[in-house]
Amino acid sequence: MKKLIAALAVLASGAAVAAGPSDGVYVNLSAPNSYLSVHTNGDRIIATVYGIIQASGIRIYSALGNVDPTQLNTWDLLQGYGRTDGSLFYVNGQMFYNACTVDITLRFSAGAATAQVNSAVQTVVGRNSGVNCAALPSLFPNGIAFTKAF
Repeated sequence: MKKLIAALAVLASGAAVAAGPSDGVYVNLSAPNSYLSVHTNGDRIIATVYGIIQASGIRIYSALGNVDPTQLNTWDLLQGYGRTDGSLFYVNGQMFYNACTVDITLRFSAGAATAQVNSAVQTVVGRNSGVNCAALPSLFPNGIAFTKAF
């Protein structure tokens, strides 16, 4: 519900303007339908990772009725701090349906970004689900590359 309210607030706020040199939307070069949205204010950052994943056997219940989706649109919110020139930020937050708490370094240069996962630890959800969060940094040893779309 919090994510829905946040999304509606963004949509209702009108046109957004990129303020810093790293602000914008980036496309993940190795995963189709995966994006990084970056918003900075001086040395503070909010970054959101958006993705689409295939789904089966999932039922979503709502006041409008039940839905059995074939794909899910996901997003993970990260926040942190960095350099005021927009070249380097350290962010943290929860990812993978709140199963892992992550620390990530975001590096920006010439219309590109790289996300390096420094660490990932299980939350209570991760422990209860058996998610191996500690393996996350080794899945992307060179980081995740993004190209700025706009």
